Amino acid sequence: IMNAPKGLFPAKFFGRGLFEVDGTALEFQTAYFCDRKNMVKIVKSASEQFNTAYKHRALPIVVMPDVVYASTLNDNIDSLNNMPIGIGMLTKEPLLYDFTLNKVTPILASKFGGEKIVFVKTLIDMFKKIDKVKVNIIDFTKTFEEVYKEDYYCDNFDEALASLNNYIMSNKKKEEKNINVIIGVGLLKNKLSEKGIAIINNIFNNLPSINNSYFVFVDSYSSYKNLQTEIWYQSNIDSASGIWLGEDVGNQMVIGINNLSLEDRKNMFPYIGFSVIKGEYRVFKHVVEDGVNKDE
Repeated sequence: IMNAPKGLFPAKFFGRGLFEVDGTALEFQTAYFCDRKNMVKIVKSASEQFNTAYKHRALPIVVMPDVVYASTLNDNIDSLNNMPIGIGMLTKEPLLYDFTLNKVTPILASKFGGEKIVFVKTLIDMFKKIDKVKVNIIDFTKTFEEVYKEDYYCDNFDEALASLNNYIMSNKKKEEKNINVIIGVGLLKNKLSEKGIAIINNIFNNLPSINNSYFVFVDSYSSYKNLQTEIWYQSNIDSASGIWLGEDVGNQMVIGINNLSLEDRKNMFPYIGFSVIKGEYRVFKHVVEDGVNKDE
C-alpha cells in the first residue's frame, strides 16, 4: 500500500492485502470465486471466452524507445513555438518546446560532447525544415565547421555579427521569422573586438521590440556563466526557462527550477534532458539524428 508505515505488511495468507481509509492502513481478505485448487484452470477458461466474446482490445502500453530518432518526430515539426525536442518520460509522447516564449533560449550542459552535440545539430536541422524560418549559426567553437556552409559563421566574428545585425534590422517587419543559434556563447568577449561587442549590445538592446527574431544560446555551464554580468543578458534572459542536457541539473544555478525532486536530481539515463518553462520542469529523452547508435 502506498504510504503505509514502514515495516507494515499484510499477513502471509493468499489473497490478503492492505488498503487505506482516512490515513489508516487496514487489512483485507480477497473473496475466493472458486476453490483455490481450481483457480488457474477457471481463469484460463474465462480468459479464452472473453477473448472470443470481445472484439475491442486495450491499446498497447507505450514504451519509451532506447533512442528517440528525428524521423519519428517529423510529423510534429510545425513551428518554432511547437518544436519537438524529444519524448517526455511521464507521458511517453513528443515533448514540445516553445522557442518563441522568450527572446533567448539557453541550451546548457555540464559539458558538451557526444550525444549533446548531436542533439544541437538535430535541432538545427529541424529548425531548417520549418517554412518561413531562416536559421543563422554563429559557432565560436567551430564544432560544425565541416557540417554547415550556408548562413554559418565560425570566424571573422565581427563581420558575421555585423551581417546578422543588418539582416535582423532590415527584416524586422517581415513575416519570415529568424532563429539565431550561437554556439559557445560564453566565449563571446574573447572572440570579438570592441566593434563586435558594440554590435552585440545593439542587437540585444533592440531585440525586445523585434517580433520575428529569436536566439538559442548553446554552451557548457562554466562558460555560459561568463555572460551573467552583461546588462544586455540580464534584460533579455528568463532565468527560469531553458533546456538542460544530461545529469547534474541540481548543481547548476542559471536555469531556476521549482521543487526539483530528489529522484530527478539523481536521475541518470542516456539522452536525459530537462525542459524548463517558468521554473516548471519536465524530464525527457532528447532527440538525435537518425543512425546514432544507442551505445554512442
